[in-house]
Amino acid sequence: MITGALDELTVTVPDAPLGKTTGTVTVHATGVPVSGDAPARSVDASVKLAPDAIAKLAGDLGRTVPGSLKVDGGNVVVELDPSQFLSGVSFGLTLKPSAKDGQLVLTPVAFDVGGASMSADTIRARFGSLADGILAPRRVCVASAFPSGLTLSKIAVDSAAVTADFAVDPRILSDPALQKPGKCP
Repeated sequence: MITGALDELTVTVPDAPLGKTTGTVTVHATGVPVSGDAPARSVDASVKLAPDAIAKLAGDLGRTVPGSLKVDGGNVVVELDPSQFLSGVSFGLTLKPSAKDGQLVLTPVAFDVGGASMSADTIRARFGSLADGILAPRRVCVASAFPSGLTLSKIAVDSAAVTADFAVDPRILSDPALQKPGKCP
């Protein structure tokens, strides 16, 4: 503190409100000024959520059965609305979560059709470009659930937790605009 800055600062907030859910937020900063409004030298953040929180953040993915999103290992699984297929056959979709351009991206990796499982590669090989619509990654903006100074950079899912890492604008500690919730385009 004698130098006018904290070399290192780590703050953990359990049960922090995040949009429609809560999670444990950990912020690590270096070179944090103790007075004035100069930015910290560096800041990173990690958010740990209960596995069911990804469903709350993802919201309505369209053409899925509401509330059907579940964590399965490192993936998430949703049931597709059978009425859209005119067959009454149940369809499940397994998606691999990732982050790109600050958005949550859910990429299809497997399908369950009436109890029979098929990989996305098998579907692509059999149907070619006809399967592009169902194989396309689903991009979900989660910016409004976090301060605008945070940009989703990585996400990992397992049966114990959903962990999201963020790139942080170091000015977030001194700029109130960066502390307000982000906006989705």
